[in-house]
Amino acid sequence: MAFISPNPCMYFSSSPFHSSLSCQLIHQTCTRIADNDPNVSYNLCVMSLESNPMSASASLEELGVIAVELALSNATYINWYISNKLLQEKGFDPYAEACLKDCHELYSDAIPELKDVLDDFKDKDYYKANIELSAAMERRLLVKMVTRKGKVKVSLGKRGQHLLSILHLWSPLN
Repeated sequence: MAFISPNPCMYFSSSPFHSSLSCQLIHQTCTRIADNDPNVSYNLCVMSLESNPMSASASLEELGVIAVELALSNATYINWYISNKLLQEKGFDPYAEACLKDCHELYSDAIPELKDVLDDFKDKDYYKANIELSAAMERRLLVKMVTRKGKVKVSLGKRGQHLLSILHLWSPLN
């Protein structure tokens, strides 16, 4: 039985049939992005992009698609998490409940926007993709502001920050 590394770059870089150019591209891209954007962690960037096995042979454009797919998955999970919190947990003060409902609505709106970004990528309409991605980023920033404004003790955990970081990955990739 062959061992396959969970990190596709580690696996493919040792393969004589695959150059590690794509893996280098991930590291170079993440270095450039993290150096220019305080919202992006180099380690999170690399870990996020390398979590997709397709990244081992991806072009810069394909890394952009991977980043948006990760953001879509993350936003979908957070939206589900908020829904569950609202349905299963009772006793929120009215302000906290209103914040959660606002956050749920913002994430609900961001999900189709991220799907549109993927469609725009397929159509090579990067201008439109950038506008729609910016809108999704704005929604995430609004969620951050809503939960901080009233010092609401409703935590979306690291997933909320992770989503924002993933969204920031895409901008320099287009």
